Amino acid sequence: EFWLKTLWSQSIVSWCVFLCSSMQHRHHRVRYGRVTLAGCAVAVAISMRSCDWVQVCLAGAEIPGTFWSRVRSRTSATAARSPTQRFSQHSGFSSGKAPKKKRTYIRTADAAFLTSANQPLLLSPDGIRTASFEFVEKGLGLKVEPAPNFGPDGSSATMATRPDESIGIVPRERLGIMGVRDLYWLDDHRFLITGYEGSSRQTFGWIADLQTKATLISVPSKESSLFLPADSNGLPLQRLTEQGTPEILLGFSTPGPDGLVKREWSWYSAADDDSIDAAEDAELSTDLWREVVLGEFGLIEAILLVNGTVYRRTPEGFRDIGTIALAAAEGWDGVAPSQSVLPRQYLVGVGPDYSVFAIDVLGPKSSPPQAHPPWADLVMSQAEEAKLPADRSSASLAAWTLEQSRKRQTAALVQMTADESIPTPLFAHPFADLTSEGVWVDPQSGLPEAVAVTDVRPHVYALSTQAATLLLSLRQKLPASMQLGGVTLATDNLEPQLVYRHGSRWLVVYWHPTVGVASLPVLVQDGAASWIGNQIIPARGLALDAQVAPLEPRIEAHRLRVGDLDVPLYLVRPKKNPGGVVVLVHEGPHQRDDWGANSFDAWLLSRGYAILKVNYRGSTGFGEQFRTASAGEGFLDDIVAAVRWTLDVFSEGRADGSSAPPVAIMGEYFGGYAVLQALKNHEELFACGIAIAPPQSILSWPNSYIPNAATRKSVEAVRMGSSAPSGGADPAEAILSPLSYAQRLRQVPLLLVEYENDYPEVRGNLFQRLSPSSVPSEWPEALTFVQYAGEDTGGGTIRQNSLDKCRRIDSFLYKHLSPAAFGDGLQRERFQQELAFVSACLVPGAKIRLTEMALNIEQGIEQALRRMDPEQARRLPKAGEVSATREVVTTPPFRITVREDNIIEVTLLFGVEPVGLHVFLSEICLHVRAEGLSFTVALPRAPQHDQKVEVFRFPDGQSYVLEIAADPNVGAIENYNQWASRGGLHILSMLRPEDFAMAPISLPVQ
Repeated sequence: EFWLKTLWSQSIVSWCVFLCSSMQHRHHRVRYGRVTLAGCAVAVAISMRSCDWVQVCLAGAEIPGTFWSRVRSRTSATAARSPTQRFSQHSGFSSGKAPKKKRTYIRTADAAFLTSANQPLLLSPDGIRTASFEFVEKGLGLKVEPAPNFGPDGSSATMATRPDESIGIVPRERLGIMGVRDLYWLDDHRFLITGYEGSSRQTFGWIADLQTKATLISVPSKESSLFLPADSNGLPLQRLTEQGTPEILLGFSTPGPDGLVKREWSWYSAADDDSIDAAEDAELSTDLWREVVLGEFGLIEAILLVNGTVYRRTPEGFRDIGTIALAAAEGWDGVAPSQSVLPRQYLVGVGPDYSVFAIDVLGPKSSPPQAHPPWADLVMSQAEEAKLPADRSSASLAAWTLEQSRKRQTAALVQMTADESIPTPLFAHPFADLTSEGVWVDPQSGLPEAVAVTDVRPHVYALSTQAATLLLSLRQKLPASMQLGGVTLATDNLEPQLVYRHGSRWLVVYWHPTVGVASLPVLVQDGAASWIGNQIIPARGLALDAQVAPLEPRIEAHRLRVGDLDVPLYLVRPKKNPGGVVVLVHEGPHQRDDWGANSFDAWLLSRGYAILKVNYRGSTGFGEQFRTASAGEGFLDDIVAAVRWTLDVFSEGRADGSSAPPVAIMGEYFGGYAVLQALKNHEELFACGIAIAPPQSILSWPNSYIPNAATRKSVEAVRMGSSAPSGGADPAEAILSPLSYAQRLRQVPLLLVEYENDYPEVRGNLFQRLSPSSVPSEWPEALTFVQYAGEDTGGGTIRQNSLDKCRRIDSFLYKHLSPAAFGDGLQRERFQQELAFVSACLVPGAKIRLTEMALNIEQGIEQALRRMDPEQARRLPKAGEVSATREVVTTPPFRITVREDNIIEVTLLFGVEPVGLHVFLSEICLHVRAEGLSFTVALPRAPQHDQKVEVFRFPDGQSYVLEIAADPNVGAIENYNQWASRGGLHILSMLRPEDFAMAPISLPVQ
């Protein structure tokens, strides 16, 4: 009964170990969850960010999220709710300055960024069938079925009459050893599937043929990994043989004995598993290739080398036609050895007279661009607007755009020619970069027909009359509204960004302010859209998110002058007056925030917070000058200026003279580092900070980590005066590392989060500086610290860890902002005990709810005690004595660490001496019980079964430290998995009230 309750409450089938990976794809950072199972486990790994699709791994084999949706619909009532039902209000929250009318409230467990997404609609080349992964009795398979109808009457296009087809990919006995990652159509019955090997993480691929079977692609050696050179849409490069079978351009990377990775590109035959070297010129070895462009007949027409040189096919052979400056500056840094997909970033296509269309900065001799945005589309600061020329003619705008593009070094679309003349600028933006994927190429002519640019707001511009007609139809033919699940969304001001062409059946990706991106089915006839559907369809690399729309936020885009730079920022306001502001600092520095709001924003908005996002200097997308700005102000100056501007905005027009709303700052990785710098330098601005995996110690600190002008001077001085040998520690460590100002951080409200298996630079050291002692009297009062066990970079692998993290963020923000809540106040969800896997922590006491899983664990402890010692079980404080409903219990402040001698140290701080205090050690958890108190924590390591729990009392008489001997080789997740394979919950050691009364005194060592 205990196990049935436990498994049912989690909606999974037994015994899971979670692993996670992340990749970058299109506009969103995509988190792929993987689950490795013991026995017949089935589970889902949930991302901490908006998912493009969440992959479910059955003992190692990954299946996109549709499968999990089916499993979950049978086992969880939550999954049966419509999206609109998930926005309903719940009773599990508290309010600061309670609003007269409660906002639409999103429970953490229902937040879209913590739930699985639909599998993308992968259309066949002719657009009439679709393919997806599925898990069947024999293992992991591929299923092909008719695609949805396109057209106003549902029958405007001829549908496939072939029956559903399927083929096996990974047999059941290989699950846990092999996993799949992505799926691509090659022709009407062949597919390329990429995957990985579970233990070595090597990547490989299959060719799946519906008419035969799935075959593994041969690799040069057992150490080799496959990578996929992609076109600008992220799809494979392929050609047809004379027999009509596809050949795919594939890459293989092989580590050498010297540690260097050798890369080679080959044409691979999908029919006979044969590879030939793709190089046609001995002087252009494929190990130097970075990108290629295929011509009409599958010939390689252009090659970009790692050093930025572009070679174009001519009748005399390949010819050097110039260098792409952006690619040359990146060099090998732009090619990660472990990349499974090598995207095309700079080459767009080939043109007439042996020319090449490419993305690059404009030089001093460049001519004005042939196309550019109109004045009305430009968003700039007042300082920049004051410098505009009085002449607003088209010629004046072109000249001004050239000047601004060169000044900011924005990436433009250029045409490079074989005569090695100056590249011709076809389109440039004065403030924003173009990208290869943002260029629409006419498949018939091969010429660029439109460009999509993401400045502070996205916009697409036609480069030809035909493209202008197409764009006009894509805007005018939009339905009045569109559907995403049960949510109706207005289509006002939708802007097309990307197109996926499948004959006359297209998927067109539009920018939408509250769902980010929306992919709609479109029928295109005679170069224009004749019909656009109103159902949003999941597309490759694009998340579906409808939780923002019902909240009706107000999204503003601005540019703010800071020093000599215009800094883009976004202010997202809830429908009602916000109770506080949360500054979300992106993970950069070399990333960016986009216009719009996502599901994490929705989660905050529903609690009453406004959200400020700042594309501080160093962010990508706004030119090389902005990305590499290394003089004058720093990133922190940009963030602080944006915060002060926001507070001024909220203070304007308030007759009562009340102050602006309280502000919190939150970020991950570099964003977490920015949080710590903000708390150190501008404590007066921020009520609290949340730093997730901030870099703490780096061998060589980049200039992008310098927060402000004053710090820059100090760093330059210490580096110039240093006599440290080359390759030694950076002398700026003493200035830039958060370890150097840990004492100041002890004084400010800080939630610090880490992941156990993350990079060494972002875990461990700072907590030891902030709280080096287990003595409760020396704990920083305002610090909360959690290091989640079993989590890799980015976290989001284990659902209860993700839920625990978000609920701690929720409670932390509310605690520190609600006392000064502004406007209509703030809301929070009462904290729930999820039994997260924690490898180290320091958390405050709280009144919490118990999830069914946590309650079942406690009941399992009681049952084990009754079996072992019935008399002691009768003396145990009963569940009813703890709480009448058992929904709310009290937990004391506690600290967990694993010492170097492999002792798990658990320190408990009680306000008063607890009555009837008991502690129970099981194989996986530690349970503490007393009158009015009950809580359970998962163990960070496997306990040694032949050792007892040792207890020591601190001199204050109100706190104790428990010591548990642990196995250093078995972490929390491995321990849980091993225990689950055996089954049964047992008490390994127990502490009774008399043990605490006789506990020796623990004195701190000076």
